[in-house]
Amino acid sequence: MNKTIKLSYLIFALSAYIFASCSKTEPTSISDSSILFNPALTYDTLTDINGNTYHTIKIGTQTWMASNLRVTKYLNGDLIGTTSNATKDISSEDSPKYQWAYNGEENNVAKYGRLYTWYAITDIRKIAPLGWHIASDAEWDILEAYVSVSPGTSPNIAKALAGSTDWATDTMKVSIGNDLTLNNSSGFSALPGGRRYSTGTFNGIGKFGYFWNSRQYDASTAFYKIMGYSNNEMVKSNFSKQYGYSVRCVKDN
Repeated sequence: MNKTIKLSYLIFALSAYIFASCSKTEPTSISDSSILFNPALTYDTLTDINGNTYHTIKIGTQTWMASNLRVTKYLNGDLIGTTSNATKDISSEDSPKYQWAYNGEENNVAKYGRLYTWYAITDIRKIAPLGWHIASDAEWDILEAYVSVSPGTSPNIAKALAGSTDWATDTMKVSIGNDLTLNNSSGFSALPGGRRYSTGTFNGIGKFGYFWNSRQYDASTAFYKIMGYSNNEMVKSNFSKQYGYSVRCVKDN
């Protein structure tokens, strides 16, 4: 009788451990319903391999995700790596392929998405949903060019692309953080999801949004776009492929 009880306990404990492990490595699906999208525009929806759902928006000739990528699996089902300690220093790794919730806190994911290293977003197993791809440098340029001549009710490109909530406030009249009600005429709904340094430090949430594109600059750096609460434009730069930035995807033609 005692052996039966012990065996049942061991089976129960093992099942609980497996369930907890799966829950930790494979988060439940998340929608972007906590984001305030432009109510004057029409959005479609998209679902990724995790079951996460996204709003999508047509801007000119392109169709973009209207929220940041949140996937934790490649298209073939393999898990995208992460670090057991969210602040682990990965600067000595050759080509780290990781994703993180900002500060390792999953409650940041629904609104701000996940932060990915450039090596993860360009892996041949692909992280973009089927029929979509990581935005290229040229596609970001096309987006900006269209919005520059069609800003809608927003006074400049940055405000037309920035979401109307969650940005820190600023006193400069045409900055993203000044009068958020004028933001997001394009429907792009960019939010300040911050970044992760290769040393493990997270910073910038609420103030800056960093968005990878698929084009590398050289062997160790790649291009990205940055938006800041105190700026009135989106800036292109390049930095270490080991950094964790947000990702937007574009629908295939």
